[in-house]
Amino acid sequence: MVKNYIKVALRSLLKNKNTSIINILGLGIAIFASILIFLFVNFEFSYDSFHAKSDRIYRVILEDNNLGVSENEVGITFIALGPELKSKLPEVEEQIRIINSGRELLTLNETDSYYTKNLNYTTSEIFSVFDFPLLQGEKEKVLSRPRTAVINRTWKEKLFGNQNPIGKTFKLNNEDIYEITGVMEDVPANSHMQMDVLLSMVPTEADSNFANYLESWNNIGMPTYLLLNDRSSAQKVNASLNPIMNEHVEWGKFALKLQALDKVHLHSSGILFDNHNKNKIDIDYLYSLIAVAIAIIIIAAFNFMNLSTARSTARAMEVGLRKVVGAQRIQMIFQFLSESILLCFVSLLLALFLVEIFAPYLNLPISGSFTLHFLENTILITVLTASVFLLGVLAGIYPALVLSGFKPIKVLRGSFKTSKSGIWLRRALVVTQFAASIIMIICTTVVYNQLQFIQNKNMGFKPDQILNINLDNQDLQSNSETFKNELANIAEVNEIGASNSMPGSGFGRTSISPEGYNSEETWITSILYVDDNYFNTLDMKIAEGRAFSKDFPSDPDNSIIINESAARKLDWTDNPIGKKFTDGNDNELTVIGVVKDFHFENMQHEIEPLVIRYNQNISSVISIKINSQNAAAAISKIENIWESIYPMYPFEYRFFDEEFANLFKNDQQFSTLITKFTILAIFISCLGLFGLAAFTADQKTKEIGMRKILGADVGNIMYMLSKDFAMLVIISSFIAVPVAYFAMSKWLNGFVYRTELNAIIFIGSAFAALVIALLTISFHTYRAANSNPVKSLRSE
Repeated sequence: MVKNYIKVALRSLLKNKNTSIINILGLGIAIFASILIFLFVNFEFSYDSFHAKSDRIYRVILEDNNLGVSENEVGITFIALGPELKSKLPEVEEQIRIINSGRELLTLNETDSYYTKNLNYTTSEIFSVFDFPLLQGEKEKVLSRPRTAVINRTWKEKLFGNQNPIGKTFKLNNEDIYEITGVMEDVPANSHMQMDVLLSMVPTEADSNFANYLESWNNIGMPTYLLLNDRSSAQKVNASLNPIMNEHVEWGKFALKLQALDKVHLHSSGILFDNHNKNKIDIDYLYSLIAVAIAIIIIAAFNFMNLSTARSTARAMEVGLRKVVGAQRIQMIFQFLSESILLCFVSLLLALFLVEIFAPYLNLPISGSFTLHFLENTILITVLTASVFLLGVLAGIYPALVLSGFKPIKVLRGSFKTSKSGIWLRRALVVTQFAASIIMIICTTVVYNQLQFIQNKNMGFKPDQILNINLDNQDLQSNSETFKNELANIAEVNEIGASNSMPGSGFGRTSISPEGYNSEETWITSILYVDDNYFNTLDMKIAEGRAFSKDFPSDPDNSIIINESAARKLDWTDNPIGKKFTDGNDNELTVIGVVKDFHFENMQHEIEPLVIRYNQNISSVISIKINSQNAAAAISKIENIWESIYPMYPFEYRFFDEEFANLFKNDQQFSTLITKFTILAIFISCLGLFGLAAFTADQKTKEIGMRKILGADVGNIMYMLSKDFAMLVIISSFIAVPVAYFAMSKWLNGFVYRTELNAIIFIGSAFAALVIALLTISFHTYRAANSNPVKSLRSE
């Protein structure tokens, strides 16, 4: 029986080639898009799931509730918090602290030096809490002694090739020597912590400063993770965090809370000081992509239902004859469902072929061939097979019920007509399809406009043609003045400034006591250290007062510049110049200027109050503005100077505009994905409309012939055939606009600085959908309008 169903289904698909091709192409592209979204979303949801104890691991989040703070959740905590929690709470099995140092120089000898990307300080316990497999070394001992290190597989091969690295040493930033005691496997891409080199967080006997730092309650500086003995104890631990903190912290207003490990990657978009949380993404983006995948599949399924019910009259005679010779309705239903399911599985094969072809260009989160990945992934096979089978049933159930319900007597007498209910269903499906397409067009337009708004908004500085060079250790900084003096002699260099950080790289925070406020109230602001030419280099504007200057010897010790946000928060907008601050060391500082607000975080964060201190010797980051006409020559000359002053250090630089653009990487990626999938959705909708237009033109052949004989011209005929479809698209617009407005209003609310929704977006999107629809059906309507009426009437 099943064999017969499949045989008849194949014959039917081959007999109706045009309809079959449209359905297979539409469903194939829809499944292709859904596979891509599934792979992307599944990868994002898989972050940190490979840890066996992931359900018991929590990160401690600090809430900074002090005056002056706009974004109060941060991913770092008090330095001494972790050990204190472990000693006080029996529910805490282990604690992990990490110092994310990032880019550091490793030197093997006079010629071999390399910069790391993700260097971290921690303790051996990290290998007991997290599943980062050690290839060499004992996990209890690898980082238990001062100046020991663990490197990953990639760095082991990079530094030592096939040699055994255990016991070998390297020099960190040409200063301290570290012994390699372990080699770890490369951290998986779906880990929010990315580490290539780990150094022991164990101070030497001579390093009292580091030992005191690790016991400090006056510094907020590193992420803290807890391994609980049971997940059910999380609530009790959460309730104990603040009382324990308050035993040691007598300054400021802070609160602590736990964040489950499986929430760190997807639920941290609003958390600042979160640099160790790599590649984090907002979970709302993933929900949006899932909704897009569902919409695309629904559009393709509706295409199938539309064309199947529209073509039902062509199969009426077949159904009538089958019933006359004894076929039961249930058998007919199974027959038509088998055709639907077979078509879906053929579409699946097309989708897999498309993925295999385009996989190398799509940066999918898989390694090697997608086909092999598919065959080796039982979950993916199961999900896809079940989904495609369910899609076949859902898409085919209504056409099967309609076709199997034909009355054989009426059919064989030739009195069968397509029901009005079928016509109204097809109209409803077309309306739904285009409503979904219009929603996606509107969403894509809004996302694009927001990104354009972000990119074109005045950031408060000009990042173009600025090279940033990090001098991130004392050896480099000791020669910074010589380096800057040499740079000043390059004709292609326009300006040189220095700072301890750059917008987008994260500023620190500091406590201050402003004039006129209660000394017991703690104000926390962001802080930046700059030299006297930093504002000129970045083209930042002083709104009031003056900038720092070497002409004022007291500036380094007694002067401070604030931004406009600080002036507003402090209610100093009328006359901020001359106002006083007291810093954490009881030094009195005088406001000498107000710099215009500039963005130093992305648009989802409000510009916070900022205080800027002057330090002529600051040199952590050297910013060089070069002549855009001779950029290559400038970089070459800068490199030559670098090599003459720092021969032991590789030359590395970054373009500031590219670096700052990374703040909006997730938004840009989301925009690109939504745009591509919207195009696919529109294409699939048009495929179905193309098939329906062909069917409608065929159904009205006789009517068109009669109208032409009676004098109707081509324009009248095209109008007659197009008006129904145009009306359906217009109805779709009235459904789509409020849904899209609600969705995009919510999305834009996630940005403090955002573009406005306006009527042009909605009207333009609806008009675009109407034009696309009319262009899609124009081929069939024009051909039908130009057909010979004699032939059409003779065929009837």
